Amino acid sequence: MTVCFVIGLIAAMAAFGGAAFGVLRLRPENAAAAGRFCRNRALGAVLTAAALALCVPQAEPIAWNWLATLLWPLVAVFTVLCWRYLDMLTARAIAGLLIIGAYYFVNFAFFLHVSSAVSTAAALGFGVIGIVVSAKPYLMRDWLEKCASSRRAGRWSVLLMAAGFAVCGVTLAMLLRVAK
Repeated sequence: MTVCFVIGLIAAMAAFGGAAFGVLRLRPENAAAAGRFCRNRALGAVLTAAALALCVPQAEPIAWNWLATLLWPLVAVFTVLCWRYLDMLTARAIAGLLIIGAYYFVNFAFFLHVSSAVSTAAALGFGVIGIVVSAKPYLMRDWLEKCASSRRAGRWSVLLMAAGFAVCGVTLAMLLRVAK
């Protein structure tokens, strides 16, 4: 379990770092790329499959026996259905990853006894942002366009992503210290 949490924290740190780098590269002349990014079906399908795959281990213990055997095939079916019928798929998939990531973050932190008020508050923030973006995915597009047109908004966004990166890094350091 500790290895999974370490891998997840490193992946989250890479995602926050990559997102911060991407926001720093936004300029007014490429603001339209934000809408294309949020609507990217190929990336959205990959991220959707990842989010749904993270849900399967949580659903297996509580699913009926006949349903538990179908969970992995359902991941593939629902990924294809999302790719086919949902607009703003990348934004929705990122929102789903934020929601399930927040759940795993809190769950593993308490399980491994490395939780803190900061990490729990950060997980709450990740989850709330995920729920809002999931409900209104166009807000992610609007936010990226705002970051492209306003240097101030971009800097604040990068600062928030750096805070997410730092929280994951501090939690990882606490975990590695406890694991010794």
